[in-house]
Amino acid sequence: MRIQCASFEYRPKISIIVPVLNTREEWLRSSIESVLHQIYDNWELCIADDGSDQPHIRETLNCYQQKDARIKVKYLNENQGVSGASNEALAMASGEFIGFL
Repeated sequence: MRIQCASFEYRPKISIIVPVLNTREEWLRSSIESVLHQIYDNWELCIADDGSDQPHIRETLNCYQQKDARIKVKYLNENQGVSGASNEALAMASGEFIGFL
């Protein structure tokens, strides 16, 4: 299926928006892994950390960002709420289509 997806004539980029605030590490990793394991590969993952104070958040996000250039992360200095963090992640998006996770 990956080969078939790669041969599509029309391959729009899909931007996946993720606001994060002190998310449990296993849920954060699971969310990111679910995107990494998609068959369609023309995507970007735009994550806005909404001022988390738990150290595993930055460690986890930095790790994934270094592994895959399609993962974009922005660290907000203060909590803006889920809508503010979603808007900050959306501002990083360059895809033709947007999805929220």
